Amino acid sequence: MKKMFFLIVSLFPMLCLAQFDKYFEQATLRIDYSHSGRVGIEYFNVERFLKIPNWAGSKQNLIDTLSLGVHKVEMREKSSGKLLFSKGYCSLMEEWLTMEEAKNSC
Repeated sequence: MKKMFFLIVSLFPMLCLAQFDKYFEQATLRIDYSHSGRVGIEYFNVERFLKIPNWAGSKQNLIDTLSLGVHKVEMREKSSGKLLFSKGYCSLMEEWLTMEEAKNSC
């Protein structure tokens, strides 16, 4: 039983890397955007997409299980809807929304 557990634990990182290699390439998609607004309304404007020649994240933890942050980016397989990548995040806008000025701006 201990040998089987050790074998599974030993192979798990390789299985995760195989998942990465199946769906991703050795590059990062950077999305530059602006996030503005006030309390009750927010605007997102995508400014550009950039392909950066190296992958900047983990190849093993592609799915964010903590769900931290107000916003979330997800990538799914088109044919099946299978979740391939997710990442939660917050922007500086979240801090702005806590200020009095954000309640009264136009």
